[in-house]
Amino acid sequence: MFWQQKSVTEKVCSVSELPTSEFYRYKPCLDKIIKMNLGEDEMSATILALTGYIAWTLLLLVTIAVYRTVLVMQKNRLPNGFKADGSDSPEFGQRLTRAQGNCAESFVFTGGVMLLALATSSSAITDPLAYYLLAARLVQSIVHLLSTSVLAVQIRFAFFVVQVVISGYWLLQIMSKFA
Repeated sequence: MFWQQKSVTEKVCSVSELPTSEFYRYKPCLDKIIKMNLGEDEMSATILALTGYIAWTLLLLVTIAVYRTVLVMQKNRLPNGFKADGSDSPEFGQRLTRAQGNCAESFVFTGGVMLLALATSSSAITDPLAYYLLAARLVQSIVHLLSTSVLAVQIRFAFFVVQVVISGYWLLQIMSKFA
């Protein structure tokens, strides 16, 4: 049988750990290999923050869809009458569209560094600040949805800077790990 050959599986699992059931025969060993390859036994703060970031972006996107659907159903707009940037929408629609756009634009560096950390088993670098980065993203978006006053724009910018600084710090730490 293949599990009796010398392999990664043999290094991780002993033969006595294999259940007798045909269907579940290799599951414990495979679970250990997967955990070993991921370098983690449970969801890290980085994984949860990344999941939260993606979920928030999707929530904003769905909200845009619902908002535009309501405008179409009320016969205020044609389904093909919306500009992609939301500039032709009422004020809240513009803010909502830009808040979602900001999430997508920022994902390149925030999500990218978190994904890099996970791919290189470096989540120990990103875990301590992962929730702070997610909180900064959420606050920036919520403030964007609430107002475009000068004070609101300054607050949004401050939370954007927090994300840039955290992401830059992480990137430097990950790069130095492999230097």
